Amino acid sequence: RGAEFLSLPETEQQRLQRGVERIGRKIASGGERSQTAYEMVVAGKNIPRVYTYDDRIWAGIATLITSILLFYGRYSLMENLTTALVVVFTIVTLGNAISLQFIPQWSVSLDQLIEGLSFHLPSVGSSGASISTALAAFGVIGVGAAEIIQYPYWCLEKGYARKVGVRDGDAGWLDRAKGWIRIMTMDSFFSLVIYTTATMGFLFIGATVLYRECLDPDNERMVISIAAAYIPVYGAYAKWLFLCGAFAVLYSTFLVAIAGHSRTWADFFQMIRWTNPRNQEQFDQHVSLWGAAMPVMCFVLYVADFNPVQAILWAGATQAILLPMLGIATLVFRYKYIDSRLKPGLIWDICLILSVISFVILACWKILVFLQELKVV
Repeated sequence: RGAEFLSLPETEQQRLQRGVERIGRKIASGGERSQTAYEMVVAGKNIPRVYTYDDRIWAGIATLITSILLFYGRYSLMENLTTALVVVFTIVTLGNAISLQFIPQWSVSLDQLIEGLSFHLPSVGSSGASISTALAAFGVIGVGAAEIIQYPYWCLEKGYARKVGVRDGDAGWLDRAKGWIRIMTMDSFFSLVIYTTATMGFLFIGATVLYRECLDPDNERMVISIAAAYIPVYGAYAKWLFLCGAFAVLYSTFLVAIAGHSRTWADFFQMIRWTNPRNQEQFDQHVSLWGAAMPVMCFVLYVADFNPVQAILWAGATQAILLPMLGIATLVFRYKYIDSRLKPGLIWDICLILSVISFVILACWKILVFLQELKVV
């Protein structure tokens, strides 16, 4: 009931009050241990962090399985396994987001939706922190820089344009090239629809449950806090549904990310001539070796006690900075290397230039915010 609390908007006061009441119920149900922890916090003392080892055991098992899969696996395995995993969790999440709209306590009104889509920063918290988080999210949601870099590798392994032939001016080559460009355009469009829809589902769940209940998915609270967002719809089964779904989407992300990075590194060593750029067998061997080694590197970082939420934000910020580099590279390909018969129309060019400009502005802003956090500027 201090001055800072009373200065907040009434809706924000009510939200925080619900969070306090929820924590109070947790303390009351936790018995003596919870009461002792509460008294320590009130007295200004730090609660000793309890370390567990079962998470490291499961992480070690996941590391071993991933290393084996990526050492022996190829494109078809990655495609079929990750598609099945992502579909499962996406259906569960979208079903949860839609069902929440039929529960008055958790539904989102049209006015709230319009407010959320308007161009303004949140009224609570510092503007710098809000922008920093938004830019980090921008870099990691949907298709980020890493996915754009890795997409050509997957196209090649899928067999896209494998038989398009040598660019020799033949009319048949032009038809085949245009046909594959249409396929990749459709590929990108459906990817846009899928990841935008799934991301909107996650945003609705976070805004309706996590935000309203003042749940902070940080550090060891991450899984239990996010699982709570599924309780209003799925009830007692929410925890297990979320854990199964979270495993599906997170493990598929981990698997594909490592597989993509292994191809990037193998290609990088070919580019700098450490390996033979024309030796496909050697390239495949390096992909397998990196695929086996990188999960182990990730496991080492995990046991070193990295904060997963901060790691995601840092990765998103890095990708936001990489996006303008990719945009500029795309402009170089568009205006210097493309076959004149395959040039896109004016509308496509305008959209491309606007996208690159937005990437550059956001990256510059992100660097400025980062330097301010380090107190350099």
